[in-house]
Amino acid sequence: MTTPMNVESLKQIAEQALDLAKKSGADAVEVEGHLGQGMSVNILNQQVDSLEYDRGKEFTITVYLGKKRGSASTNDFSLPSIKRAVAAARDFATYAAEDPYSGLPDRHELAFSPPNLDLYFPWDITAPQAIELATACEARAISLNKSLVKSDGAGLGSHQNMYLLANSEGFMQHYASSSYEMHCSVIAEKNGEMQSESEFTCAIDPADLSTTDFIAEEANKKAVARLGARQLPTQTLPVLFVNHAAVSFWKYLIAAAMGGNIYRRSSFLLDKLGQLILPEHISLLEKPFLVKGAGSAPFDDEGVYTREKTFIDCGVFNTYFLSTYSGRQLGLPTTGNAGGVNNMVIESRQTKPLADLIAGLDKGLIVTDTLGQGVNIVNGDYSKGVTGFYVEKGKIQFPVEEITIASNLKDMYQKIVGLGTEQDYRYNIRTGAVLIDSMAVAGS
Repeated sequence: MTTPMNVESLKQIAEQALDLAKKSGADAVEVEGHLGQGMSVNILNQQVDSLEYDRGKEFTITVYLGKKRGSASTNDFSLPSIKRAVAAARDFATYAAEDPYSGLPDRHELAFSPPNLDLYFPWDITAPQAIELATACEARAISLNKSLVKSDGAGLGSHQNMYLLANSEGFMQHYASSSYEMHCSVIAEKNGEMQSESEFTCAIDPADLSTTDFIAEEANKKAVARLGARQLPTQTLPVLFVNHAAVSFWKYLIAAAMGGNIYRRSSFLLDKLGQLILPEHISLLEKPFLVKGAGSAPFDDEGVYTREKTFIDCGVFNTYFLSTYSGRQLGLPTTGNAGGVNNMVIESRQTKPLADLIAGLDKGLIVTDTLGQGVNIVNGDYSKGVTGFYVEKGKIQFPVEEITIASNLKDMYQKIVGLGTEQDYRYNIRTGAVLIDSMAVAGS
């Protein structure tokens, strides 16, 4: 990496902070360092709308006095500033309430020899080059249907990060990562009706980004297809979430299995371990070591080694997702999930291409986007505004909007009758389309 991302200077600061904290009387210490740099450009109507460079750094120092915990952060890496942050963290710990579950992970859980996942792919793209790509993307999008479509902007982002974690158990590890993104948004207009749609590509390796033409054409196609959207009469229908819309559908299941929600008893998955909660042909596997995976990581936010695990095994709920703290609350070991899950892959022995799932619908609703917050993780109640398409006799009839779908997550997961083969690799959750047997659809 370039000089601002030099990990050696980060290590020296971490060692200083650890030493200062231990000399101040701390029983245990953790230090976390971040370095980042990036660029983003946005284009509107073939003109530069914004061009931003960012460079950030932060050090967070956490000290433990027995079972009392205090933290302080600084973006000034000078020795006097580090000393002040250590002193502040110690002061906070002095006045904190004791927490019996507080503390560093057990030493044997720490990733002293983490795998090298190769998550950093440098791209020395210049601002003029980024502007040229974003401008070409926008120009392509509006050229396809000049009488119908106008631009809502296009852009490109490039970011590089360095993360270091160390503690008083002798643990000090780091890894670098990169992320790149390109997007295009358009507005289709006809007879006074306006529909806005967008498309994006993202990857940790710029070689894996979709082309500007693909992004532009997808955004254009999606916006034009939305013209003529209408409501549906209230009824019960099969509901098919396309792959990117299905990502949030699985997020709720993962959130319900998070240790924090379990020990607070605020999850519809309470007391469900070992029970069948999905159809038997479906399994969910966490795979933190996937090459170029959006959620790949060698260790979690506490330095605990990440690990592959089967979250759902042939429909059976197999494990919670635990940090050290939530695990201690439940009397269980950490699962290496401080900070969340790392690459959840949805697998099934019964999948079909999306086109075949649609062709099999006598009547149904395709959901392309969900709107609003209407999900209750505690009891599973689900109610969302959606946009998409109405299907009859296996064919898309027209786009729909201003409708709501409702059910309960416990029922929805049991009522999965189809999964698509085409998985979306842009997200931390890799899933194909998901077909739910029936849901209430509220419209006109």
